Amino acid sequence: MRRALRSLFAVAVPPFVVATTAAQDFGAGREVAFGLVRTATGTPWGGARVVLVGRVHPDWGDVGPVDRVEVDADEQGRFRAGVLPELGYAAWAYEQLEGGARQRVSDAIGGVVPRRPVFLTGSRFLQARRHLRLDLGEGVDVPLRVEVESAAPVGYLQELAVAADGTFPMPVLAPGPFEVRVYDRNGVQLVEHVERGWESWLAREFVVAVPSRKPTRVSVRDAETGGGAGGARICVAQRGELVPIGEVDADGCATLALPATGSFVVLADGYAPSPLDPGEESPAPGGAPWPTLREDFVAERHARIGRGSRLEGRFVVGDGVPLVDAWLRTDEHGLYFHDERTRSLSHFVRVSRLDAGGRFLRAPVLLEFAPEMSLVLGAGAIAQLPAGWRSGLVPVVPSPLAQQRIREGTDLDVGQIDLLEALPIRFRVRSSGGVPVLDAIVEVVPIPPSFGKLAEGPKASVDRRGEVLFLLPRGREYLLLVLQRGGIVDARVVSTVAGPALAEPFGVDIRIPEPTTVVGRVVDGDRKPTDRGRVRWSWQGAGAAAEPEVREPGAAPVGLASVLPEAIASSLARRFLPETVPLEEDGQFRFEVPGIRGVVVVSAGRDRVEVPVSPGVPVEPLLLRIER
Repeated sequence: MRRALRSLFAVAVPPFVVATTAAQDFGAGREVAFGLVRTATGTPWGGARVVLVGRVHPDWGDVGPVDRVEVDADEQGRFRAGVLPELGYAAWAYEQLEGGARQRVSDAIGGVVPRRPVFLTGSRFLQARRHLRLDLGEGVDVPLRVEVESAAPVGYLQELAVAADGTFPMPVLAPGPFEVRVYDRNGVQLVEHVERGWESWLAREFVVAVPSRKPTRVSVRDAETGGGAGGARICVAQRGELVPIGEVDADGCATLALPATGSFVVLADGYAPSPLDPGEESPAPGGAPWPTLREDFVAERHARIGRGSRLEGRFVVGDGVPLVDAWLRTDEHGLYFHDERTRSLSHFVRVSRLDAGGRFLRAPVLLEFAPEMSLVLGAGAIAQLPAGWRSGLVPVVPSPLAQQRIREGTDLDVGQIDLLEALPIRFRVRSSGGVPVLDAIVEVVPIPPSFGKLAEGPKASVDRRGEVLFLLPRGREYLLLVLQRGGIVDARVVSTVAGPALAEPFGVDIRIPEPTTVVGRVVDGDRKPTDRGRVRWSWQGAGAAAEPEVREPGAAPVGLASVLPEAIASSLARRFLPETVPLEEDGQFRFEVPGIRGVVVVSAGRDRVEVPVSPGVPVEPLLLRIER
């Protein structure tokens, strides 16, 4: 049974830096971004409101500074705005008409950088002002927090004005899907609703159903003794935070109103994180049933937790000077103990800001599968670095643990991590013809992958010169990925070597190879063309890595290899590449694969062909046979 929402309030969380035309100060580290706004008919769109939103990480909305700038276009549709050069911006424009009942908007574009013109065009349709209504399930109490986040590439949160009956007018958003998130008074996320209703532009109201919160019996045991782990905290993982829902009593038991969805993590001092399992409890080691924690208490969800670790350290910038204005993002694992021999992992992310002394602390943590760390710098941190490193600087990837496995229960202090000892590398992304690629995104992923999976690494968009700068620790290996329009176009192994500090970044050219075209035909058992079914293809590495292509003995601090090790290639294929291709009427098929050296595996039915691919080398047409 559902009931109407009676009262709630809305809060926007991130620390926006908002500037307007009248208050623009192009000094203080800002540079000029400019452009032109037109209506759908091509005429100047005078008075349009232009919104620019800048982030360090285009895909990590839970970490780093956000800069939002709003300016008005003049009568000729021209605008100028001051933006921070270390951030990547997206932009769009809007105008409210007829007292706000209707509105004109433009598409959102990314890759906005200083001194490169931006062109925005309004939609052909005027959008009606929409309303959103919350429908609450049983056990959901007010007040609540409501967030609305615009679709990528804009990606920022907006505050809502909520009416007493639970409906409220939507803010003006860029076209495309948007997310609505509802939280309780303690910050626990109750629902994340992705709304694609802009595709039906006549819709006047969106309804977000908030599921009921059912009281759930949970128990937490010590994996070694089988007794209750008193005081363990039940948290939900959301957007880089572990938000407490409640804790168990001294017997390890509790009844909590859990949200209907979410990834639940159990934390306790001295124990590793563990997921809260929804299934039936498995027997204790040896097959005997676990002892009852409390009479007449039968858990609906449970966890068994083992020894955990404490991880700490400090980031400095030479001579012990603490790093300020920086965020640490850790990709971690929780460990579920099925029995003595069977265990499984869950994944969650934690984000926190370094303290005034540049220190960080992670407790508890599972060091057996070391966290993958990424450090994101704000403007204050960038100002601490050498002048030659600052231009175009985006994420830093320290990875101080080097993916070493340490037994459970061991505390680790990694000490001081000096960013000035890192290697600044400026990757210059070029097409096969040598032209700068201006819409590329570069991602670096630590090697080896954690627990056999290729996790996402820090990403950064190239600047107006097709360049991007990373700081990488020395003596490490990384998988460098070049992404374009949501797909992968190149992959390399980057290895850094020890050496003296550099005053200027070391430049590495990345030439994106031309894609390889694969064509062929599918026939039946009588060797007649057939259009039934689909062709499936995936990609795998060509074997051991080749010698680095970029290697200057005694001079080059970085090596670059274009052939990927098999383990890395297969993990990369699972993340990006497997696809199916429909057949044409005469059984023909055609598709393109990235120009990365490797093997394309093409299959139809039980027939399977392995095709070696290499940049610039054509592939002979394939013939696949499907038996009856």
